[in-house]
Amino acid sequence: MNASQSAQSLSEGAHRIIEVATDLFAEHGVDGVSIARIAREAGVGKATIFHHFPSKEALYQGVLWQVAERALWLVEEQAWRDGDLSDCMAGFIRQQIDLLAEGDQLLRLVRRELLQGSPDGLALVGEVFSRPYCRLKGLLDERAQRGELHPDTDTALLAWILMDAGVKFHEGCCVVSGLPGLEAGSDPDLFSRRMAGLLVTGCLCNAPRNDKSRDESHPSKREDD
Repeated sequence: MNASQSAQSLSEGAHRIIEVATDLFAEHGVDGVSIARIAREAGVGKATIFHHFPSKEALYQGVLWQVAERALWLVEEQAWRDGDLSDCMAGFIRQQIDLLAEGDQLLRLVRRELLQGSPDGLALVGEVFSRPYCRLKGLLDERAQRGELHPDTDTALLAWILMDAGVKFHEGCCVVSGLPGLEAGSDPDLFSRRMAGLLVTGCLCNAPRNDKSRDESHPSKREDD
């Protein structure tokens, strides 16, 4: 499977309709775009659209499924089962950033739905993204079951953070470029590596030793003895 394929193996004509609909939905929202306008800009008749998609809602669902299929493809590209976990995370995040940069309208569409979507629209987004999310969570669970993750790791939250990382980079890269010490916020390679490192190693030093160990190693304790 590659990033341009859908689960339904859509025809070339249907792909063209989805491309046009993606641009228009991202720009104007689903309610702000008519089937007539989509047909006009795709260079087809309304009947052709309804041949592939019985309603505007079905077309919108097709658009979101395309986004979800690309997300699933990104998950499958990494060697989550036996590869270096930090490398897998960094590669996954970097590919997200590239994919969203190439298809900026996809990013705008998802952002619009998350910020302005109706309850039904948000439910649909959750439904179509459940497959790549569950796949990634399952792969992380396998690593956890082998004892490769900290026992307290929330793999559900970890999977969601990873899936959202590319979006966060694009949302913040223009804003953070002027903030001191935040070079990673505008450098996709640096962002990917450091985000992966933070997720894998955390931000704390080694766990604190018990009281006995601290007493024995503290200079004042040794002098008193």
